[in-house]
Amino acid sequence: MTQTHDRSHERPQDREALAGPLGMLAGAAWQALLLAGLVALVLGVLVLVWPGASLVVAGVLFGLYLLFSGVMQLVAAFGTHVSTALRVMAFISGTLSILLGLLCFRGAMQSILLLALWIGIGWLFRGITQTVAAASDPAMPARGGRSSSASSARWPGWS
Repeated sequence: MTQTHDRSHERPQDREALAGPLGMLAGAAWQALLLAGLVALVLGVLVLVWPGASLVVAGVLFGLYLLFSGVMQLVAAFGTHVSTALRVMAFISGTLSILLGLLCFRGAMQSILLLALWIGIGWLFRGITQTVAAASDPAMPARGGRSSSASSARWPGWS
């Protein structure tokens, strides 16, 4: 079953930019992200089902996941129509993911350590991102002066 999309609102330059292999990659970006998400879901289920023997298996699967998601991030960096900054971040993230995925195959303990570091760094970045997003959203109520006074009340000595 094929889907047709009304592209009458697009400029001719946009239609030309979507043609060719790059356009095909851009059209398949959501499918690649869906597949990467499903791989992450399978990894999580396997770790929960076999907790005793899962450390080595999780390390190998984590390495495979890093390789696959890194390739998909590189595809997204060159195939999606987002700002340059987001493309650069996707490229850097994809490249690092591939390099870290290759490191997972050097030894079981290295992959387990890398998995722990990856989770910790992920939480750190998520925390920073969510904090900045919440603080910079003008639609968020009670931000600004109240949040700074609340933070100084929680952390004595900080102003």
